[in-house]
Amino acid sequence: MEEEGGSRRWAVNAAEWKPSSAEFDLFLSALPLCDWEAVLRYGAGSPAVKISWIAVDLDRFVRIEDRKMGILSRLLQRKLVNSVLGIPYKEIIIHRTPQGKPFLANDRRRLSLPEFNFNVSHHGDYVAIASEPHHFVGVDVMSHDPRIKEQPLAYVENFRSCFTALEWGNIMSSKPDHKKILHQFYRHWCLKEAYVKAIGIGLGFNLQRLEFFFLDGEIWGQVASVRIDGKHREDWSFSLHQLDNEHCVSFSDLLV
Repeated sequence: MEEEGGSRRWAVNAAEWKPSSAEFDLFLSALPLCDWEAVLRYGAGSPAVKISWIAVDLDRFVRIEDRKMGILSRLLQRKLVNSVLGIPYKEIIIHRTPQGKPFLANDRRRLSLPEFNFNVSHHGDYVAIASEPHHFVGVDVMSHDPRIKEQPLAYVENFRSCFTALEWGNIMSSKPDHKKILHQFYRHWCLKEAYVKAIGIGLGFNLQRLEFFFLDGEIWGQVASVRIDGKHREDWSFSLHQLDNEHCVSFSDLLV
């Protein structure tokens, strides 16, 4: 994907990567010790090590697939920082905000791009990452999960309160094609998550404050606009991309 200056847009399909225990340990060893607890889950009765600067949610990575995506996410962040800023891997310091957003904690006075910002997401088979040299950036990748236990319409209805009337109309405009309804639902959800992740506010944000729309009226388009609290925000840019038949990704940029 895009590569210009400090701007990066990468997406990695990890579906075919089936690491052996030895391979997994090798990749894990490339991370600082403080990241290990975010990737591994201790066995029953094993004490969890408390990390001072990172809130570790061990339950997020119970399954081996979750561990795999967790380690790829962290390795990709370090690859990105090294690629853009040239910082040696062993000198890269990545912390997380209380809301879980990763950020580069190296002394910014010594960076070639002191306002460098990045964001990362993983879901389904993909890890996606984005960076910008001078402004906030967000990314969210979504799998069109076919394993939902409810009927598609019932499943989507659970999230109706997160969307405005306009957004809900766009999502439901594909009736009676349930697959397309789900596709539109994931596209709209992806856009909202990309905004929330860019500003790093985490849970508790009222998603109805955001209204995504398409200026040309083409709801399957790749470029979206946003109203925040009813005001069209032209300083925000959003793009949507279909990675494959089952995954979409959205990137958000605050253009200041």
